[in-house]
Amino acid sequence: MKHLLSPARRSITHWLSLYFIILALVMLVLGSFGIYRLYLIDTPSPELETFKSTVFDVLMLLGMALVASAMIAYVLIQRSVARPLTHLARAISNLQADTSKLEQDEVLEKPSPLLELETVRQSIRHYRLRLNEAHSALENKNAAFREQARRDALTGIHNRRAFEEDWSALIKDRRNTARQIALLLFDCDHFKPINDTYGHHVGDRVLKVVADNVSKALRSGDRLYRLGGDEFSTLLLDADEAQAKAIANRCIEALRQHDFRRHGVNEPVNISIGIAVGEVREAGDLTRLQARADVAMYQAKRPGNQKIAIHRKEGILEDDTLVASLETSALYETLVNPGRMEIHFQRIVALNGKQDYHEALCRIRHGKTLLTPDRFMPVVQGRRLETEFDLTVIQRIQEIIQSGLIPSGQGVSINLFAQSLPRPEIISHLLEITRSIDKHPLMLEITETSLVPQLDEVAYFLEILRSNGFQIALDDFGSGYSPLRYLADLPVEVVKFDMSLIRKLQSQDRAGTVVADFSKLMIDAGYTLIAEGIESESIYSRVKELGFSFAQGFHLGRPAAFSDQQPAQLQEVHSTK
Repeated sequence: MKHLLSPARRSITHWLSLYFIILALVMLVLGSFGIYRLYLIDTPSPELETFKSTVFDVLMLLGMALVASAMIAYVLIQRSVARPLTHLARAISNLQADTSKLEQDEVLEKPSPLLELETVRQSIRHYRLRLNEAHSALENKNAAFREQARRDALTGIHNRRAFEEDWSALIKDRRNTARQIALLLFDCDHFKPINDTYGHHVGDRVLKVVADNVSKALRSGDRLYRLGGDEFSTLLLDADEAQAKAIANRCIEALRQHDFRRHGVNEPVNISIGIAVGEVREAGDLTRLQARADVAMYQAKRPGNQKIAIHRKEGILEDDTLVASLETSALYETLVNPGRMEIHFQRIVALNGKQDYHEALCRIRHGKTLLTPDRFMPVVQGRRLETEFDLTVIQRIQEIIQSGLIPSGQGVSINLFAQSLPRPEIISHLLEITRSIDKHPLMLEITETSLVPQLDEVAYFLEILRSNGFQIALDDFGSGYSPLRYLADLPVEVVKFDMSLIRKLQSQDRAGTVVADFSKLMIDAGYTLIAEGIESESIYSRVKELGFSFAQGFHLGRPAAFSDQQPAQLQEVHSTK
């Protein structure tokens, strides 16, 4: 009984049962007590016996009536109150437990016999319907946001993120294992001159038209992706070389028939298409397939060739594209496996008693071949892989600094594409290197020819790096455009004269005089000057005489990995000062 009467929360059925049990017990006790009092009267009398019998019968009838009414009341209360309340409580618990599955509840659809409970039911039902609507709206918005994140803002087609996600989905779907797939890379021919000549607004319209026409030329269900700039791609499942080439021809023909004069472009706009066919097996296949399609793209864009090329064997298209295939394959493999990149350092000799610097120069090891920048940099720029390439360079330089191969006190000079600077990951890695700035002064070399499109952005991020200890150098000064504008608008402290200017110092004509006078003017303005391309003792003496702070060239030391630089070589460099 103590347990039954405890103040713990119980259901209404529990309390009804407890109530009627107590009522029955009370009736039993009262009836028993009344009968017991009657039987205490010992006076024998027929009338008394009749009365006792009558009272007993009445008590029995009353007891039976009370029990029957209690049972009827229990059933009525159970059906009209207890059960609806239990169902309502369950429905509320279901809503509270999981709002993502708002299924229709049968209880909430049936009217309640009690007015108060019907009001509660209607309120809960209305709340569930509104919650259902809100949940559906939220699901639709989430789906719209997910789709928007997978779409290119300019053309409306799918973007690189969607391209990578769709490839991952192909890998995870076991039904696609070992299925043949064709990857097509599309690239607009001469898009940069069109963009520069007619303006960005016309260039944007051209990209939209290209995306629209190529999308319509694909098979039903195939997706076109914009990978960046004027480069597009598509994945064709269950397509062999012949089918892929037929689709590529349709795409080219669709653009040929479009009149671009309606968009302000007087010349026709063409595309080149590289095709690679492979199988869906693992994530690495995409990188290899892209590299092969990229090689085919290089072939398709070459003058005099067809606008479609198919990469049939790893590394080779035709005999005359073996070199391009080697460079492109080596580059993509290096981006996947940065260990293939070798960093050689060329000493920048200090002429003013300060610390020397070492300029980090990239090499790519491909089998027994060591590729120099003049061979793979055109591929980097042509495929717009500047950021990915610079990230690999920074990571490798960071590893070398942390290894302790560079003597303490020696500076490190890093070359970067200006296009990479606005990228957060580039800035983050560069700031990470500044942890070693106490042991190794840092210099960042930016080539002036690449700054035009984003000068303000580059200036902002260069100022951040300068405030964190980097010296900012303008590389190849004199080989690009608007050098004075860059000096005025960028936080440049160091100017590196291109070797074409340094060679003019050897002559006594007007050109040599102009370069000499200009170098003195810049020194007076507070700039630190570096002379590159020092190849003889005479030019070395000339730049020292003019007041250059640093000198660099084969006469002072050739590029080499730090593990290959012997103390004798370092001593020879110092002896030339």
